[in-house]
Amino acid sequence: MDQFATNRIFLETEAALCKKHPERVHQLELVRSIASLKAKARCYQLPTDVDRLAREAGIIAIRIVSLTTRGRLLREPGGYVVELDSKLSLNQRRFVIAHEISHLLVEKDLMLTTFGRPQRSKTRHYFVEKLCDFGAREILLPINSLRNEIAGLSPSLETVCKLSEEAHCSFELTAERICESPSIWDGCRFISWTTHKGRLLAVRTWPERGVDPEQIILKDEKNSVVMRALNTASVAKDWQELSYAGREQETVYLEAVASEEGYVLALRLFKQPPRKVVRPLK
Repeated sequence: MDQFATNRIFLETEAALCKKHPERVHQLELVRSIASLKAKARCYQLPTDVDRLAREAGIIAIRIVSLTTRGRLLREPGGYVVELDSKLSLNQRRFVIAHEISHLLVEKDLMLTTFGRPQRSKTRHYFVEKLCDFGAREILLPINSLRNEIAGLSPSLETVCKLSEEAHCSFELTAERICESPSIWDGCRFISWTTHKGRLLAVRTWPERGVDPEQIILKDEKNSVVMRALNTASVAKDWQELSYAGREQETVYLEAVASEEGYVLALRLFKQPPRKVVRPLK
């Protein structure tokens, strides 16, 4: 997959998004900085070589250590050092490295004045961390390339799995990337489940608006599509009854697959059409 694919539809879509969401302007600036860094590092194909990109950004070492956080960026004589928690999976390590590279692109001038993390207000901290998460996703799976890759394809978890494998990223990251562009797979919803005390618990949904994941309840959980996916190494597909915080149930077509990180990603495709009631002729 080409790292730098783009087209007229992408430019029109981004222009519309910037009008609705002013923060998108900062995201586009970061996208341009990432593209420039990739060009300098000669990262032209997926999976992105995050180690080479880190060196180009001024990171001189990546250490695997025991941390209470997923990772951190330190300034040392000669450059910057990224420390990663030893419990992270390979995909998680790649994401954290990409996140810290984004910090250097967003805050490098500020970081040159301190040996620790720059001091920020809570509001500024949330904004910067969210922006750097976006940057990490763009580094690992560029949205322009994603649009071109799945143009014309019907929504399916097989496609999500294939893209994730090619980009060396998690299923969740690919799902979030798809939902960050309104023109891709409109009407679909991704749901991420994990296990808690032997039960399935929905923890995130994409798009994130309008649904509290903790209120999503599976009917007949032990025999559900999500549980079948958790117990197998393949994509499970079937009709599934869901309810939202005890409200009226709906039957949806669900695809689900388990990840190496231990969660299950489900793709909610469409509702079952209501059955027509046929009244006997008098």
